[in-house]
Amino acid sequence: MLADPEIAAVAICTENATHAELAARALEARKHVLVEYPLALRCADYAELYALATARGRVLHEEHIELLTASHRAWRERLALRAAPIVRATIASRGGIEGWIGDPGRAGFASFAAIARLHVLDDLFGPLQLISAEYRAEEGGIALRVELRGARGEELLWTHERRRGLAHATELRVETTAGALEPPPSGAYGDLFARDLALFAQGIARGAPAAHDVERNLRCARLAAEIEAFSWSDSHRRGR
Repeated sequence: MLADPEIAAVAICTENATHAELAARALEARKHVLVEYPLALRCADYAELYALATARGRVLHEEHIELLTASHRAWRERLALRAAPIVRATIASRGGIEGWIGDPGRAGFASFAAIARLHVLDDLFGPLQLISAEYRAEEGGIALRVELRGARGEELLWTHERRRGLAHATELRVETTAGALEPPPSGAYGDLFARDLALFAQGIARGAPAAHDVERNLRCARLAAEIEAFSWSDSHRRGR
């Protein structure tokens, strides 16, 4: 397929651990590439892949449909129009461990496998600063707890849990000095993948992805790597 000159672009929707290698092969073959998040499981691979895309004159697009949802747009509007300063925000994400997603060797460390949550926080409150991270791997599941600080001093907490049979869900709560903000309806995903594909096509027509998208992707990848390193050092200190 990569040798076919009639194919200009490819989409990679495979296990997370295969994304970086497949994306590199496609870029080397001078194809535009759309990759389901995460683009890679190491921060260094993110930088190398974007450099390769630039060198080959091709567009590399990391899918992030969570930024296109109606609820995320509503949160952006509410935060922009709020009357009181934000004190803290919590994003809680959870899901099952069935299939390859429950295997860290195939899905990656939690901060990369669920990097979409970092993108949500970064888009609403970033750039973000890591304060602490704690990771627990137990029989039947994993749990990640990350404390962050927003660009305007907001206290941010991300909790992520995966256990067998746990329904997929993400909830955001925001508290201001005047009280908690009412969360918007979650809404249906609808045509989000088609809209993300349209953004990819726009990048190809433009000749490059949006610069702010690349900057955000690299920023969140660096943060995911910091969370992973902090989590393992914390686990080592605790003797786990």
